[in-house]
Amino acid sequence: MGFRRADRGNMPGEPGTYLLLLRLEQGSRVKVGALGNFYFCPGYYIYVGSAMGGLSRRITRYFTPGRKTRWHIDYLRTEAGLVNVFTLAGKSRRECAVASFLSRKLPVPVKNFGSSDCHCPSHLFYCSADEEFQLVLKKLNRVIC
Repeated sequence: MGFRRADRGNMPGEPGTYLLLLRLEQGSRVKVGALGNFYFCPGYYIYVGSAMGGLSRRITRYFTPGRKTRWHIDYLRTEAGLVNVFTLAGKSRRECAVASFLSRKLPVPVKNFGSSDCHCPSHLFYCSADEEFQLVLKKLNRVIC
């Protein structure tokens, strides 16, 4: 068992870890809360998050446009389209282990993005193509799960 693709109709209600695959069509400068202003290149971005209060509740937020910007990912989400969501249900906190794995495979576009409450360098990663993400996801599922 590993990360599984989820959509509005099949999101688990239990706690777990999730990956958001976002796509930015063209480069954009985005103010990311207190982190500051950053230029994001066109391409795919992977955000790693956890939802210990329930995956369904947390992820539904990302399908709803116009939500209040509360977390770093909310700022990028105003510019980038949501391509896919992948979930890994379970009470174990795997967010940092997943981020650690991804940091060895993919570039980190913004340090401290989404990781202000841990010691990870970032919870946001960049890849130039969806195919690259799919390869990394297969490797991740073999290692983490």
